Amino acid sequence: MSSGDEYSEKGKGLQVGDMSVVMGKIPPGTRVGYGSVVLGATDERGNCIYNTPMTVGYGAKGNSTSVVIGAFAGSASGVDESIHSALDEILELLRQNNFGGAEPHVEALREAVNRGDKGLVEKSLGVLSGLANAVTVAEAVPKVSAALFTIKGYLASAGLISE
Repeated sequence: MSSGDEYSEKGKGLQVGDMSVVMGKIPPGTRVGYGSVVLGATDERGNCIYNTPMTVGYGAKGNSTSVVIGAFAGSASGVDESIHSALDEILELLRQNNFGGAEPHVEALREAVNRGDKGLVEKSLGVLSGLANAVTVAEAVPKVSAALFTIKGYLASAGLISE
């Protein structure tokens, strides 16, 4: 890596588009487009070290313990819409099969995921899995299983359940 005087800061040779984030050492004349995230070196060896909690990027969602980098990136508190869609699908399938009492359990899981409450996630997921297993209509079983697979995958990637 070269000396620091070959690098620029915003307003000093960088062209940065709206809703963009630039961090670290970036060569002068660099053009950063709309909504972009550019991470440059943070030390003299050219390493990019970002290890303190931060949420960086247009539409990114994180919590106070996460490092979230990128446009629309997310952590457990920046809950992905796919989990909400899967929860909605399970709720509708359970209602269609006369499991209308499932709504409080679906909403408890949704709230637990939003809060990152691992204990409540595991409890609520167990109840929903039990209800899903009770659904005997052949048409609904694959749909419920697919939605549960999506939910479990998200929860595992967010560290809210073990795989």
